[in-house]
Parts: sequence; C-alpha cells; structure tokens
Amino acid sequence: LSVLRNFTPFCPRFFLYCTLEECFSLLEDVKNQRTEAMGRKFRLGTHDHRKNEERKCAERKRAMSMVVSVPLSMVSLPQEELLCSLPLSVFTHSSATCASSLHNRLCHSEALKGWQDVGTDAERIVICKIQCQREVNINFSLIIEEDLSWKLSYCNHDLEANTCSLLANAPTKLTTVADVQALLMAAEEGKICVGNHDEKFLPLVEHRKSVFKDPTGTKIIAVYDKTLGPFPTIRHSDCEILMVRGSSLCCPKCTNFRGTLRAMLSQDSRRHSLEDRTNPSSHARYDLLSTPEKIQRMRRLHSLSRSNQKQLKRLQTRLAEMTENEGVDVDDALHEDLVTIVNDQSAHIESTHEQGTFQRLFWDQQKEALSTPDSRSRRWHPLMVKWCIYLRHLSSKAYEALRESGCVALPSQRTLRDYTHFVKAASGFSTAVDQQLMEAADIHTCEERDKYVVLILDEMHIKQELVYDKQTGALVGFVNLGEVNNHLIEYEQSILDEPSQQKLANSMMVIMVRGLFSRLEFPYVQFPCKAVTGDLLYNPFWEAVCRLERCGFRVMAATADGASPNRRLIKLHGCGKELVHKVSNPYAIPEERYLFFFSDVPHLLKTTRNAWASKKRQLWCNGKPILWKHLEDLYTQDRGNVDKPGWALLPKVKYEHVYLTSFSKMRVDLAAQVLSNTVAKALEMSGGSRAEETARFVTMFDKFFDCLNVRSFTAGRHSRNSFKSPYWSSKDFRLTVSTLIILCTLSILYLIFVFQWLKTQFLQYLDDWQKSVEQRPGDYSAGARKKMQLSEETLTGLRITVMSFLELVPYLFKIPGVKVFLSEKLCQDPLEKFFGRQRQRGRVNENPNAQSFCKNTQALRVVSSCVGSVKGNCRGSKTPTIEVEKENKPLPKRRYTRKRQHSDI
Repeated sequence: LSVLRNFTPFCPRFFLYCTLEECFSLLEDVKNQRTEAMGRKFRLGTHDHRKNEERKCAERKRAMSMVVSVPLSMVSLPQEELLCSLPLSVFTHSSATCASSLHNRLCHSEALKGWQDVGTDAERIVICKIQCQREVNINFSLIIEEDLSWKLSYCNHDLEANTCSLLANAPTKLTTVADVQALLMAAEEGKICVGNHDEKFLPLVEHRKSVFKDPTGTKIIAVYDKTLGPFPTIRHSDCEILMVRGSSLCCPKCTNFRGTLRAMLSQDSRRHSLEDRTNPSSHARYDLLSTPEKIQRMRRLHSLSRSNQKQLKRLQTRLAEMTENEGVDVDDALHEDLVTIVNDQSAHIESTHEQGTFQRLFWDQQKEALSTPDSRSRRWHPLMVKWCIYLRHLSSKAYEALRESGCVALPSQRTLRDYTHFVKAASGFSTAVDQQLMEAADIHTCEERDKYVVLILDEMHIKQELVYDKQTGALVGFVNLGEVNNHLIEYEQSILDEPSQQKLANSMMVIMVRGLFSRLEFPYVQFPCKAVTGDLLYNPFWEAVCRLERCGFRVMAATADGASPNRRLIKLHGCGKELVHKVSNPYAIPEERYLFFFSDVPHLLKTTRNAWASKKRQLWCNGKPILWKHLEDLYTQDRGNVDKPGWALLPKVKYEHVYLTSFSKMRVDLAAQVLSNTVAKALEMSGGSRAEETARFVTMFDKFFDCLNVRSFTAGRHSRNSFKSPYWSSKDFRLTVSTLIILCTLSILYLIFVFQWLKTQFLQYLDDWQKSVEQRPGDYSAGARKKMQLSEETLTGLRITVMSFLELVPYLFKIPGVKVFLSEKLCQDPLEKFFGRQRQRGRVNENPNAQSFCKNTQALRVVSSCVGSVKGNCRGSKTPTIEVEKENKPLPKRRYTRKRQHSDI
C-alpha cells in the first residue's frame, strides 16, 4: 500500500476498482493461498462465487466490462503479495522501478491503443506509431531506457523538451502508465510545423547546398528538410517540429527565420543581376574582376562591337536603298507647305496652352527654330536653356540622339557648356559663386523677408581617385577644407612626426542655402574631405555665414543631422556640458541677431524609430515597457484576421515597416508611417493596458513630427489635425499660451488656456521619462538605465531643435511682410534631393569623383528652378510650377575672344 500513497491519501476503507474478470482472478489467488476473509465475506452483486466453475466462466465473459469495488480491509494478504497478485491495469498511476516492470503494466493496459509494441529487452522499451499508405512508414517512435528516461522521435528526428513547447511539461522519466499514455496522446494530438515551403525560397537552397549558416559560417541556423512532411521545406535548426494543434502553421523559430529568408532572397536577386560579370551589359566594377574575367569580358565587348558595326552598316545600306527607291525630294514648295501646316496648327496650340506656360514656350521656340534654318542665328529662352541642361544632365547620349533625330530643335551641347562653364567648377568659396547666388535670389530687388535664409550641412560619399585638370594642370581629389584648415592639418602632422602627405577625399561636405520664405535652394559651397571633425568645420561654417551676410542675406539658422562632427560643431559654441541651441551672430551688423542650431527632424524621427525597434534597448517609462513587439503582434493580428478579410486597422503598414533591414532602417518615410496617430489608436484598441505606454510614445512623436514638418497650407484642414496647420502668428498654441473663448448653452463664457505644447508637453515628457528611469527601483547599472530610454545623441538633438524653434518662430513674425511660416523650411530635404540628382547623372552615378561632383554642382546651380522632383529621405514633393515670366532674365554665358596674331618687326 506504500505504492498507493504516492498518488492518493491512504484510507483503511480505500476501494480498488476493477472489472469482474479481475475480481474472479483475485478470488482464485486468495483461495489457492487459503486466505481467510476478515470482517465479512466478499459480496459481488448478484453473483455468488460459490457457483460451479462453468457458471463462473459464463458470468466472467458476460460481465467483462462491469466495475465493482473491493474494500482493501477484507484482504489479509501481505502488501507485497497483494500488489503482485492484483492485475497491473489497476495500478495506472503507480510508479515502476525499471523498464521491464513498466513494460508488463503497459501490456495489461490500453495505453498502447493505436501504437505498436516493437518489444523490450533488459535495457529499453520501443513503441512505434506506424502509418501504412503506399509503404510502411514509422511516424513516431518512443524509446524508454532502463532508467525510465525516454526519447520521442518523429521520422528519425528527435523531439527535445527544451525546443518543443508541446513537451515542455513532460517529466524527465516515465515511471507510470499514465505518464506514457499522456505522452503518446500529446504526440497524436499535436501537428507538425510546415516550415518555409514557399517555391520562391527554392533558389536559396540550391545556392547554399541545403544548409544555411550564420554570417561567420561556423554555425548552422537552418536546413532544407525533405523527410518531415508531405513537401520539402526549410526549417530552423531549433524548429519545434511538433506543435500544439490550433496554433499557426509554423513554429515561432521558423516564422522569425522567414524574414531572414526574404532578406537573403533580395540579396541574391541583386547578386544574380550581376552574376555574369563578364557580360558587356554588366555593371560590375573592373577593379573587382579577376584577370580571366577581364580578358573574357574584353573579348565579349570586342565581339559585341564588331556585331554592332556590321548591323550598323546593314542598316545604313538598307536606309540608302529605301531613300533612293522610295524617297521624295523636298523642294522649296514642300518646305513652305510644312511651315504652313505648323502655322495653321499654331492657333490650336495657343488656344490649348495659355501664355506663360512651359508648353506654350516650347511650341513658340520650335516654331521660331523652324523659321530659322541657320542654327547660329537662333536665340533660346533662358528657361529653355535650363531645361535642356537638365536633360543633358540626365543623359548626354539621349539628349544628342533626340537632337539629331530632327523631331525637335534643341541647342547643341557646346552651347550648353558655355552656360554651365561660365563659373569655374571647383571646391571651396568663390566670388563668382557669390555673384551667381545673388542673381538667383535677386537680392537687390526682392522683399525683405526673402533675404532670411537657413544653412543646411551634410556630406555625401564620393569615389577616391585623382583626376588631372587639363585647364589648371592640378590633380583634383585630395582633401581640401580651405587654406586655414589645410595649414592646420600640415602643422598637426609636423608635431606628430608624421610624413607630410595629402590624403584622398572619400566624401564631399556641402553647405546649401535655403530661403525661409522663398523657393531659393542653392548649393553654395563644397569641400572634399575625409574623416572630417567638428573642429575642421568651424572655420568653413563661419566663413560661409560671413560671406552671406556681406552679400545681403540674413542667416537665421543652421540645420544638420546627428552625425558626430555636427554635434561637435555645436558644442564648440558653448562652455562645459551646457546645452547649446543658439549663438550670437557676430556678422549681424548693426542689429543683434542670434543664429539657431537645428537637428534635422526627419533624421530624429528615424533614430527614434530605430531605438524603439532595437533589440539592444529595452525602452521603459512610467513603470511600463515600450516594446516593438507590440507593433509586431498588432501587425500579425491585423494581417491574420480571416473573419473580416479586407479590413485592417493598419492598411498602410506593410512587412517592410515592421521587419526592418539595413536599408529600411535608413528610410524616414517608413518611420513617419509607423510613428503615426493611426498606429497609436490601433495600439490603444488592441493592446489594452499592456501597450498603453507604447501608444503614448507613438502619439507624442507623431505630434512632434507634425509640428516641425508643416509643408502645406491645407493639410491641417483636410486631415482635421491642428498640429499640421501652418504657423499664422507667434501666439500659436504650439508655441505660447493661447486663450480659447467658448460660449456655452447657458450663456456663460468660459476661458480655456491652451499651453505651449512643445515645451509643457513634449519636453516635459522627455524629462519625466528620464526621471522615471533614474528612479526605477532595482540594481541596474548606469549603462542598463541608459538603454531604457532613447540615446543621448537623439535626446540632445530633440531638445536643441525644440528650444531653437520656440525662439526662432516668434522672431520671424517680427519681420515686415511675414504672415505665415512653414516649419518644413528648417529640414534638409532639399540637400538630400540634391545628392539624389548627383547620383542621377547619366542614369547611374552613385559614386562620382571630386571633379565630376563639382561640375555637376555647377550645372545644377544653373537649372535649380526647373529640375524635376526627386524623392528625398523623408517624402517626395511635387515638381514646382515653372513660372515663365520670372525666368526671362538672361543667363550668363562664356564668351570667346580671338587671339591676335603678332608679326615680328
């Protein structure tokens, strides 16, 4: 009875339940051992055990399934003999001591129903689940060792409790029949993980030989499996294989690895596009090709050139034959007829397009060119010249093909070069560029408010190479940060006993001038640099401010991203660890004026989103976590809503928003759509109290971005969002304290004060967040507490931007003629678009060298008013309307002078 105490309290009148057949067997054992009944005799219902043997056998067969009770107090056998004489099926929950004892009990129970007992020996028990379809297959196999430890396998794949959630609560040893039965039932009721069996992932398997390894190449993270299901699939190395029925199709490990497979597929698609590196149409760099590849590619290029030349000769011959046989000579009469047709259609064109549009200008220019056969006598409109320069910037070959086709009349490339080369293309400051900037801004006749500008700083990666300038004879491509900085670098090298040598530049630092109340976007100066620091930026920055102030501009602010050189540049204007957001402008004479520093708002939003999504940071505020997992769960729930297909809480949030890659982390438009009011409302609706702080975090940064990224006069009214409205006065509720008067139904006036949101709400939110982290109970290190909030660089940028904005906007409304202000004017999107146009040169020019960058910059300075829209790092803006009437001013053009011939006297 000590065995029974393991699973139930002992009671002297405890009843063992068994069938009649087991009771009869028990009585036979008692009779053979001459046991005397104690208390009273056995009473087995209406059946009497004193009947003859034949009746007992008949009754035994008829009552096999009936259940009776036998009080243990009526049996006088010793405990050990009693347990041995009772049937094993009675002890379903009794513990066994060895594999053979457990096997005996399993054989007398129904726990193995549907399973096949392969057999046992002195060491182990083997139980299998056999599936017979086309051939005999063993699906599950359970092996119980001598010490009652077990191992469950599916198709020769071991299922471990530490990886399979279905077996997490299983005991380490199977000591009872109930444990075995529960384990077998769990295996039958579970389902198999399907893994990632999409056909689009099959090319990844062939390329990696069915094995996926980590970036180091030492650890296998996934395999291509053909044995665990009806179809081949890609499984994670820690795949659960057996899952709880009713869950998703695949386990969490395989689900997370699906994003990695998509990234691999994207990388392989780009790699396969350049796979044939010897193809003449390949864009693979020559310095990355091996010697045999270079030889093979050169041979294929020669072969392609010969075939093109033969095809060209055939086409020329065919064209000459067609011209001779089918051509018609155009005499003067026919030419006059063509001119008449154009003049007759002119009335229709003039009625369709009004005067002052670019379409009307283009038609007039073509009509004038048709009436002037001599191209040297043609005079082109300045806007037409700018448009042609931009077409040539996109592709010089396409422009030449369009010009030579005869369909349209366009100026020659030589004429366009005279306009773009009027100012010498070089790095550093230039008096000619200052004059060009003054003419572009019309500084002498513009209104006072149009003189206020902001400086935008950023750098772009360029190719490291030297180019010989045939005009000056100099080598272009070395680091050049101005004469003062160059001398300082040489002096530093001499002190450190380093060899005095010039370094090749790998980036180009650009300073752009943007008007706060005008459409001026002018790339002012560029410096080739390498590993630039804030100390080296100090002199060029203030020299740019000085030259602009002398030209008549009013420099009010400077905007840059959160790079370390830009942060260092701002810190140089302060003392100690104090937060610097403005500095007195020494060149603002005679008035006293401050220059405010701004961190680019789209970049701040991007770094905030990246910190939220980072696995290295665990954001925490006011006792609750701010987790990216809340957004992932919301996205999974939103996309898995099969009850209402087509309905989604987040229709704009896609896979690329939630599962970030190294490329998507740099996209600010994705961050703006994630940190939005729609996401915040969805989190509040579906997340409940656990996502409360996450929803508040999203709401605060959505309003912050709306306040400092106002770019439209109607967006706030259309979206019914006052945070997107433009700033009409210095008393805006986002800046200062406002008063709202509300008339109630009882004719009672109520005054409601709306406090400045940016200061009392947003900055206070950041301060409260920092205090809650510092006061959080627990033994956390300083580094761990820093990871509970945004990075120090992002927080500093947010505070600098808000403080500068609160002081700058009220000052701007004191300027005569200022009635409205758009905060988007303080962002650096125009400079991002300028870099995009640099890379757009000749269709693809991702890494121009220093000389080509300077030449492209000079061409883009000329056409800055008519270029097409290029998406920046945040949002793409519409192409500005071209005002023909304001583009009548002639463009400066390079003139040629003939050299005089001197005769010897």
